[in-house]
Amino acid sequence: MDCGKIGKLIQSLRKEKNLTQKMLANAMNLSDRTISKWERGIGCPDISLLNELSEIFGVNIEKILAGDLYPNESHYISFVALVGYDRVLLVKLYPEQNAELRFPKMRGNEIYAFCIKHGLWKMDVGLRKLKV
Repeated sequence: MDCGKIGKLIQSLRKEKNLTQKMLANAMNLSDRTISKWERGIGCPDISLLNELSEIFGVNIEKILAGDLYPNESHYISFVALVGYDRVLLVKLYPEQNAELRFPKMRGNEIYAFCIKHGLWKMDVGLRKLKV
């Protein structure tokens, strides 16, 4: 959890609803100092308060925890799988990391890669080297 990102999101949502820190604090039975600490990234809301924040702002709890209403819409590969005759090796990739990986040599290989924009891709590898 990134308290700085969460705090900025809370601040923007509060201002969007035309609420002061005091008004939000009163709605949640907290002090305005607590809201101020969240918004400055000094602390994060307690897990027990997330449902109430979600209801006040009309935002999913997951988005509050991520500190971003709009998840990463970038172009990236979600997973890569190497399929051999008798085994499958699967690697999950994340947008924050480089799409670099190594697989052991296996006969009869096919590589499947799932791109979030272009869907599933299949590449026959065999014993050749794959260049992407």
